[in-house]
Amino acid sequence: MARLAYIAALVAAISPAAALQLADVVATYGLTESYNFTFPTQALSGSEADNWILDKWSINSQHGISFGKEDIAFVADPSAPLTRRDADAPDLEGRADVLAAKDNTPVLRIEYPKGSYSAGTGGTQFYAQPLNATSQSQNIFPNTTSNGQFERMLLSYDVYFDDFFVFNKGGKLPGLRGGPDPIGCSGGHQAVQFKCFSSRLMWRDGALGEVYAYIPTSQKNFCSTLDVVCNNDFGTSLGRGKYSFQTGRWQTVWLYVALNRADIANGVVAFYYNGTKAFEFKNLEIRNSDTVESIGGVYFSTFFGGYDSTWASPVQQFSYFRNMQLYAGLGAANGTGNRISAATVAQPSILLSAVLASMAIALAGGAML
Repeated sequence: MARLAYIAALVAAISPAAALQLADVVATYGLTESYNFTFPTQALSGSEADNWILDKWSINSQHGISFGKEDIAFVADPSAPLTRRDADAPDLEGRADVLAAKDNTPVLRIEYPKGSYSAGTGGTQFYAQPLNATSQSQNIFPNTTSNGQFERMLLSYDVYFDDFFVFNKGGKLPGLRGGPDPIGCSGGHQAVQFKCFSSRLMWRDGALGEVYAYIPTSQKNFCSTLDVVCNNDFGTSLGRGKYSFQTGRWQTVWLYVALNRADIANGVVAFYYNGTKAFEFKNLEIRNSDTVESIGGVYFSTFFGGYDSTWASPVQQFSYFRNMQLYAGLGAANGTGNRISAATVAQPSILLSAVLASMAIALAGGAML
């Protein structure tokens, strides 16, 4: 009996944890409002695909689709056994797998042309802001202060890479961003200067995953924290290698960000892969100014790169997205943390300078990394 108990305990120890339900995670974080990104019922490409996103997904009016309009399409699910074109053949009409393909809602496909990397050469980038707090929004997160804006958000989506996808050195995937500047906090334009933050996902060589964040790095001992990799010129890697992307199958990602209080480093970034928490970072300084009032929405940013051709896609490749959902709640993070000595209250002249600098970057066609 003792031996059987030992074996049972060993099996329990090595068995993967049961997958969490999204609704339970949303409830845990006290997120009260949600938005489902609608997808078309038929395939779209070219300007029709672009216009769908611009019309339906609440794209930032200043930002639009920053680049990659030609790389956006809505197509049949690549995991379906047959395409819609195949389903139109009369001799196949009765097959169950064909009927499933017919009923399948199109998914978003993003192209990475051969040789593309960063700077608008492939992939796409836009900023979607479908959720905005109102006087009716309620803060149900315990022991938190609220400025009336959404200071906590969770982004959920499914992503798919083709069977023979070549990840090369790395590339970006959609995440969350916030602050008054819709352009900064990427491409080496840091959070402190532009009063913003961003937290995209990223794949690395070997399909290793991480959260790639533009947040302040001046917090004492932050860059020596386990599973944190700082880069003086670009973003900071959180949890690199704590999960890995797969090819030839849909996989679900949930990214949660809670802003710290403007004067306390108690922010949170948590990431879940296929319903299992891969990692969580607490006591983060995500903002050091109350200029960053909220998490604005989805930073749909995906491309190979990296800042030079060694990061380029070696062949024409695609990624696919479906089931995009956004959840939001009032109230900053409620954990303890160190006081932020450099915390500031926004001054109009500082904010104007940041916006003007961002406009200059956009006009110059600066790289988005």
